[in-house]
Amino acid sequence: MPWPSSGCSRCSVWRRGRIPERLEITVLSDRDGDYGFLLESPEALDWSRLSVALSTASPAQPVPEWPIGPIKLIDADLVRFTRNPTPDYNLQWIELLIQQDIDLFDHVLDAAPTAKAESFTPFFVFPSGSIYRAGTVLRVHNGANPGDDPESREDVYLYANNGESRLAARTMILRLTKPDGAPLHARPFQRGPVWTESDVRVIPSGDGARAFILPLNPDGTPRPPENQTWRLDLTWWRDIGPQAPVLRRFGFTAPETAILQFSTGTRLPLSANQSA
Repeated sequence: MPWPSSGCSRCSVWRRGRIPERLEITVLSDRDGDYGFLLESPEALDWSRLSVALSTASPAQPVPEWPIGPIKLIDADLVRFTRNPTPDYNLQWIELLIQQDIDLFDHVLDAAPTAKAESFTPFFVFPSGSIYRAGTVLRVHNGANPGDDPESREDVYLYANNGESRLAARTMILRLTKPDGAPLHARPFQRGPVWTESDVRVIPSGDGARAFILPLNPDGTPRPPENQTWRLDLTWWRDIGPQAPVLRRFGFTAPETAILQFSTGTRLPLSANQSA
């Protein structure tokens, strides 16, 4: 199948007559099989500020469910401590992304091994004054505050002060609940996935709202997407040099990375009149 050329503003796959409510990734196929992904955004993306990394996982990872509230679990480190008389419990942590301004007072972050999915153990209870703005990333460490946090940091670090390992199972379900116990988001995490980065070619549409994400072999030939777990890292560069304004959030100019994890279980065969 011929690869779409750069600046493919007339490719018929762009004109699908719909705007997704959320960012969507679809596996694309033609009569010869799968050949890549189509990324669609509800708003235009500035691809001059975006860099893309595409990876696959071994072993396959559980795919998270979409959060139903204003906050979502985005990452975790399930470190296992073996034969260590003085373990650093802060190596275990959970990260959350605030999607809307929120007061988390008395919300509970808890965890359970997937083998005992109903046996949740509290990990952290948010204290009074836990008011956060949209876009804030919270990292909740399992241990005590070491007292050497930098004064200026964009993300917020919190400390559960548990004094024991709380994220010891290989696969765990992490959950955030409201004070009344109603869940806001739950997501499985697995310890120690090995991510292997793939070469990739990215071809955005003219309006920036869509892009072909095409996996490549090291020699530059097409790599059909296998049926496995994929991770797409989209890094937003606030400072790209003198050719564009420097963007800031809370005064910080460091790049942001959004990690999208998905499986390739869904297919979208292209009809003859939609062949790219």
